[in-house]
Amino acid sequence: MSLRVSLRSRFPRLRFIDVLVLTNLAIFSVLCFARYLPRFVAYRGAGNLHEFFLYAAALLAASVFGWLALRGRADLDWRLLVLIQLGLFLHWLGAFVAVGNGRLYDVFLVGGIRYDKLVHFANGGIALTVVLRATPLARSRLASPLLELVGVLSVLGLATLVELMEYGVMSTIPNPGPGGPADSMPDLLAALLGCLAAVRFARRSLPRGSGATS
Repeated sequence: MSLRVSLRSRFPRLRFIDVLVLTNLAIFSVLCFARYLPRFVAYRGAGNLHEFFLYAAALLAASVFGWLALRGRADLDWRLLVLIQLGLFLHWLGAFVAVGNGRLYDVFLVGGIRYDKLVHFANGGIALTVVLRATPLARSRLASPLLELVGVLSVLGLATLVELMEYGVMSTIPNPGPGGPADSMPDLLAALLGCLAAVRFARRSLPRGSGATS
């Protein structure tokens, strides 16, 4: 008996996205208090802990909202779950891996591109793939170019909300960690390029409408 069948037999209402979200939230909680929080205090000082908890609360709220929204509409295909996990893994590497006196997020890769931009690029493409394969857009009758345009704009809208949150933190909290508008625009550009790459390759890897499984 496969693991999937075994889990389904024991927990009939359990879906793969439930396992994904709960597992990642558990790992994130452990890493936050075992690794990230001590490093944050050492780097930013205990006086700025409100910044840490603001981000943690915002991430938790976004995760729960996304979980409930997707769970009520589609049981994601395992290939999409792998993509989502890849995006989370890239984020974890950047946030928790120490490089010198900083984080991997701040390291410049080949060509002078920061690791941070690689994460925005990858997650832009992953988010678009999920939007086009596992949301109501996957069942729409829009022509493909218009459908992809709506998907790209949706992803950029979500990315903009994240950047606005970072800007709000920068504006209201002394000595904030996130960058300002000069950093936000390259982040959005990287997400856009990731979306365009996903438009180019998503049809080959996942036929339209394959994001939902019974």
